[in-house]
Amino acid sequence: IDPRVNIFDMGRDPLGYATMRIEHLTELHGGLLEHYQHYDSWQPLANGHRSLVGQWWQNARVIAGNVGGVYVQRLPPAERDSVPFTPVSLDEQKRAMRALRDHVFADGVFDDAEVLRRVQPQRRGFDFLSAPEDPPLHQMVLASQRQALSFLLNPKALQRMTNTRLYGNEYDAASMLGDLSDAVFSDDLKGNVSTQRQNLQIEYVNQLAGLIAGAGLDHVARSGVHYQLERIRDWMRKKRGGDAETKAHTGHVLFLTDKALSVQG
Repeated sequence: IDPRVNIFDMGRDPLGYATMRIEHLTELHGGLLEHYQHYDSWQPLANGHRSLVGQWWQNARVIAGNVGGVYVQRLPPAERDSVPFTPVSLDEQKRAMRALRDHVFADGVFDDAEVLRRVQPQRRGFDFLSAPEDPPLHQMVLASQRQALSFLLNPKALQRMTNTRLYGNEYDAASMLGDLSDAVFSDDLKGNVSTQRQNLQIEYVNQLAGLIAGAGLDHVARSGVHYQLERIRDWMRKKRGGDAETKAHTGHVLFLTDKALSVQG
């Protein structure tokens, strides 16, 4: 629960370090072609792409850990300033949510077409018989985004956000869920929705629906999740325009929210 305890950060400011790393990873991705175009195959470039996406996930996890986090101290009571639990400040939690919005849930993550058209693993023997030869580009990005969403929407994390309100936490679960819905949907309420964002939005709604239908969610968090499903349904009902793909996506999200809310009853 302590965001300072990680294996993927270096420095006194894990949140700042992770954000800096993600920005740097994005810059490095654009330079993969220049760096690897003189090799005998595109396997090194494919390895580089996979490595950057993996590090992006690691740093996204560090950022997400600040939301609902609690600083833990294990000094005995006799020690001065011995306070075992101190919630992460509102400013730091908001800072983490902004970083997630701008660098993890934003559109166009690792989408340099000139690089992606060259992410080709080298063929050896009978490779590509049971798996496609082309890389699962969308799935790689979505897997990282899914992990960040799963951390933020973990029932225990949501419960902690409510419990810590009693001793200093100023960021309630309902507010966090509202900020998360805005990060996932607000940029796409008008016009077309990219394929990356379609994946992210469906994943988010599915996770909200799973929380509503499952057990383990406290009453406060359940109310917050219910409200976000209603918000998203209202957004989809009002959405007009967009290309055929966007219209299909809008109808899909509307179907999922209707289904989730009908189960909730």
